[in-house]
Amino acid sequence: MSSYYRIILSFCIVFLFISCSSVKYKSYQKAFDKEDDLIMSAIEYEMSNDIIKASNAYHILYEKSGKKEYALRNVNLYTNAKKYKKAISILLDLYDDNEKDKQLLYLLSETYLQIKDGESSLLYSKKLLNLEKSEQNYLLVANSYIVGFNFKGALEYLEKTYSYNKNVDVLDKMVSIMYLVNNDKKKAISYLESHLRLYDFNQITADKLILFYKEQNNINGVISMYKRLHKRFPDKGYVYELINLFIAINDKKSLVRFLETANVQSSIFKQIHGFINNSKTSFNLTKKLYKKTKDINFLAQSLMFEYEYLYQRKQLSHYRIKKMHNKFKKVLKKSPQPNYFNYVGYILIEHNIDVKTGVKYIKQALKSKPKSPFYLDSLAWGYYKLKQYKKAYKTMEQVVLTTGLDNIEIKRHWDIIKKSVKKKKTKKKKKKKK
Repeated sequence: MSSYYRIILSFCIVFLFISCSSVKYKSYQKAFDKEDDLIMSAIEYEMSNDIIKASNAYHILYEKSGKKEYALRNVNLYTNAKKYKKAISILLDLYDDNEKDKQLLYLLSETYLQIKDGESSLLYSKKLLNLEKSEQNYLLVANSYIVGFNFKGALEYLEKTYSYNKNVDVLDKMVSIMYLVNNDKKKAISYLESHLRLYDFNQITADKLILFYKEQNNINGVISMYKRLHKRFPDKGYVYELINLFIAINDKKSLVRFLETANVQSSIFKQIHGFINNSKTSFNLTKKLYKKTKDINFLAQSLMFEYEYLYQRKQLSHYRIKKMHNKFKKVLKKSPQPNYFNYVGYILIEHNIDVKTGVKYIKQALKSKPKSPFYLDSLAWGYYKLKQYKKAYKTMEQVVLTTGLDNIEIKRHWDIIKKSVKKKKTKKKKKKKK
């Protein structure tokens, strides 16, 4: 809608509120000959944002016709321009002629709110409330008290406002005063719990209740609310709030039960496994998550945890590793990540399943990260298993120079490769002597 039509529409709306007893002419009656021309000029000035000329035009229209809507157009102009004192001045002049005009009382109270004059706003809002009990008018009184920092006074009117339509924003103000000002924490929490249970489960109220639960150290309450939020709003990230919470309170069993039904991303499972610290549990969980989500990365993780579990139990066999390798081929095809190539490659090398294929996988991983000391360590170990000792030594030397020997596996590989090279040199020397 163009700004021209918006102005005309708002102009017409003002006519709807007019109290005909306070004007000389009815709104549809022409008061003087050039009234229509002057109206169009006022609208044009308003459209061009010439407040002074528009205001003068509306003032002339009001003076000549006595029609309240012209004065209210001026009020609207000054309010939009944030010249609230000028708007109040016009409203007070109009109010002197009609102290029971509900529209004027409302506008006066609202405009005083804009300049943070809670006392004056309260005066007119209470007069309005005496004339008409309504949700809007109760809220106006409450806001007047709030602007005047009389929060206890505001609470009574907020509760009455809330009783109409159970408005969430009103509830938020109400319980904040109960909890923080009146120190009536139980009542505030009770209001929030009742609203969520009986009327409307929404994020604003739920987040507020979680805030109060946390302050009260009610962990079970926080967990319960996050679970409800996750169920209602599964895409809002509450699953991670719950995961972090279970980790914070060291509740592994609840975390595992929750993960069995939740939708989590495979990218965060490394952190979760670090907390669970049980390869068998992580293996079973990622296996279920793969079946549920078909995320190929969960399959990769389940194979890694399966290997760790079997290795710890000393139950690894060539048959089982080959079976894992066949499943890993599916992973490498769909998600060719360098860490996957390195992982399966190293297993094939370490257990002498298929060293050549293992080396091939490691080289594939190094294409993405050519300077990775861990991938180079795997490659050096592959060369060693293939009895290519010079290559193994040269590659491993590069790793040691980069990372040192703090890593147990790197130190083990380096010591073994060094001994092999030394042994080979010794044999050569003996042959030359012969």
